Amino acid sequence: MPLERALAVRTMAAMERFQNILVATDFSEASELAVGAAPLIEGGAGKRVTLLHVVNTPELDPGVVEQEAEGSQDLETAVHDHLNRLRSSFLEHIEDVKTAVIRSSNPANTICEFAADQGVDLILLGTTGRAGLARFLIGSVAERVVRHAPCPVMVLREKKAQTPLAP
Repeated sequence: MPLERALAVRTMAAMERFQNILVATDFSEASELAVGAAPLIEGGAGKRVTLLHVVNTPELDPGVVEQEAEGSQDLETAVHDHLNRLRSSFLEHIEDVKTAVIRSSNPANTICEFAADQGVDLILLGTTGRAGLARFLIGSVAERVVRHAPCPVMVLREKKAQTPLAP
């Protein structure tokens, strides 16, 4: 990309205001970076931030669902409590902050669908930056969100010791 075009794209991005921001969190340290970045994103008056946690639930057969339902209310209450702690720690100066908890066996798809349904302008999320076999086996929710999101996505990860790139 020529330098002039790169500068033009960067300038346009700097001028864009994001009014409806979704912060997807798994409560990891990396996702706390995403929550902490939300107040730094230019949004102007009326900026809305939604903190979303997707409870990753494996596909269950109907007989197991009843057993799972008993503990689900306690889990949902604990998740909402943690989301509210994040709100008070990082987002206290933003007036319009909502929280959402969704159960799903596919967190990346759920984040993208939620963003589309809510008219989100920007998704913020953290990543642990797994590589190699761990990434292959576990996959990357962040990578799948970046590929399928209906809006721009900003992925943040913790600063780690620099490792050289493979040729």
